[in-house]
Amino acid sequence: MVEKEEAGGGISEEEAAQYDRQIRLWGLEAQKRLRASRVLLVGMKGLGAEIAKNLILAGVKGLTMLDHEQVSPEDPGAQFLVRAGSVGRNRAEASLERAQNLNPMVDVKVDTENIEKKPESFFTQFDAVCLTCCSRDVIVKVDQICYKNSIKFFTGDVFGYHGYTFANLGEHEFVEEKTKVAKVSQGVEDGPDTKRAKLDSSETTMVKKVCVLGGGGHVKVPVHPEETKENMLQDLLARWATNLDFRKVVFCSVKEALEVDWSSDKAKAALKRTTSDYFLLQVFLSSFVSFQSTLVRADLLVTISFSQEKSEFGEAKSFVHGHQTYNGKQAHRYHIVKMGNIVRNLPLLLKFRTDKGRDPSSDTFGEDSELLLQIRNDVLDSLGVNPDLLPEDFVRYCFSEMAPVCAVVGGILAQEIVKALSQRDPPHNNFFFFDGMKGNGIVECLGPK
Repeated sequence: MVEKEEAGGGISEEEAAQYDRQIRLWGLEAQKRLRASRVLLVGMKGLGAEIAKNLILAGVKGLTMLDHEQVSPEDPGAQFLVRAGSVGRNRAEASLERAQNLNPMVDVKVDTENIEKKPESFFTQFDAVCLTCCSRDVIVKVDQICYKNSIKFFTGDVFGYHGYTFANLGEHEFVEEKTKVAKVSQGVEDGPDTKRAKLDSSETTMVKKVCVLGGGGHVKVPVHPEETKENMLQDLLARWATNLDFRKVVFCSVKEALEVDWSSDKAKAALKRTTSDYFLLQVFLSSFVSFQSTLVRADLLVTISFSQEKSEFGEAKSFVHGHQTYNGKQAHRYHIVKMGNIVRNLPLLLKFRTDKGRDPSSDTFGEDSELLLQIRNDVLDSLGVNPDLLPEDFVRYCFSEMAPVCAVVGGILAQEIVKALSQRDPPHNNFFFFDGMKGNGIVECLGPK
């Protein structure tokens, strides 16, 4: 992974003014780590444009937009970085001008080569890699490269009203701010001032996440050559003295996450509460594989609701509201809901892309709809799952990219990249699925034991 040589240095007055709001939000150290990070973003359709916009505004050091495809007539419907009349131009090149204008302090570059032709050495210049519009084989290959080189890996896509994100952070440390309750001496009267004193102070603690890839069979803990036993002991004593909280979270590879064995008793019990978009994903992108892994858990649920309001020009604007819960504890701005069947859809979408080399198109709606239904039957039969788990009408809602869905999924995915690079707040582990028809999203952890 690229050494962040600037992470320990300061930032200029101009940068401090530019990033003042987010420095107040997540702190100077987090912003400095973000400012020292380089990101590779593959696929510059609607979702890629949303991710690029958010990362550039957040203030990463550099963003490389890679896409070998040309702007299609339907791209401008969700891709706001390309100008009118850009049809036929390379997507990444057509997006460069508007992307760079968002934040001149970020080094925005373009690469027009096919991601499939890139050697392993190409990826080592980045701190995080995010794939969109890629086949299952490419996603699995790049995920393995990123794990081998300690690079944060993300992938995501939008299919009509449906979207997903996936993260594999390998070994990850992050900072979490916690409220420190002050002790009050005996004999001190209770009252408003005393209660305020108990809750006013807060502390930021470093929480070490030791993340193990499924199939690794062990906890990977780095030991640097210069680190002696004495230094390690001093480090442990320092952590205990500062009341640091140690926790373990398991990230698995994307290959393992897509190879859940639904015939096991544990998986069968979880099938009813597993969102159907997971299976829709396999249909679009995945090829047939052997399924040997096991469902783990769903530890975070999110609901996102849309409301419409009229602007002063009479145009409808979409607003997003929500609330998040992590490992049973409430955090941020979301609330738990009972999810429907989002996850089951996505494997179907992955297989379609692998088999056809493209996504379903409205120009060939009839043909693609029949193929999607056939793939649904084949994939779910191979998984030992009743095809009725994914209703036939799913084909009506998974064509093209929709701008509002790109905005939601792109916002979530960019947020996770920022959290990982800045080492601030708990990450999503490992899938996020969004259903635009219901306005609901869910974070599920799928993979091996």
